[in-house]
Amino acid sequence: MATVYRAYHTHDDYQAYLARQPRDVTALVNAGVLAMQLGMERDAVRKWQTALDIDPALDRVPRYLAQFWAGRADALERAGQTEDAGRGYRNALTFDERGGDDAASGVDWFNYGQFLRRRDMEPRLVMACLLHAETLLARGSAGQLETVRSAQAEVERAHPGATSAARQAVSVADALARYPPGLAP
Repeated sequence: MATVYRAYHTHDDYQAYLARQPRDVTALVNAGVLAMQLGMERDAVRKWQTALDIDPALDRVPRYLAQFWAGRADALERAGQTEDAGRGYRNALTFDERGGDDAASGVDWFNYGQFLRRRDMEPRLVMACLLHAETLLARGSAGQLETVRSAQAEVERAHPGATSAARQAVSVADALARYPPGLAP
């Protein structure tokens, strides 16, 4: 119980400090991390977004936001909120791009492709996501790469020509365009 009290005390300290120094990017990022640990997701996302608005060059904040949105998308899909889940995946992918972590981005592209597949979206869109995931994961884990290739083979078996159609006519932007941008935390 003392740990919980101490964490809230620290959170209160951050709040008081940020009231005086609202543009302290380091404090905003750290307060966001603490808020997330305390289960205060909306507060964490607001603090991270504010930090990123102040300093767009921050490298770890887009990764935090991508991770948040990927988890949120998964939860929304499980809850049957597929449109919101699609926007959540899109947000994760947008922050992945800013964060520059190919491995995390590859996993999120794979998950988005699987999401589109479960929604019975065009096979070429699904394949475009899976091909992009493969490219991003090429230097990563052999197990992850095998999972992506297995999913590609399943799509190709069910929809012969999906791979060539994806390579010829579809970009990952087309796959993203299937859902409108933005979803408030």
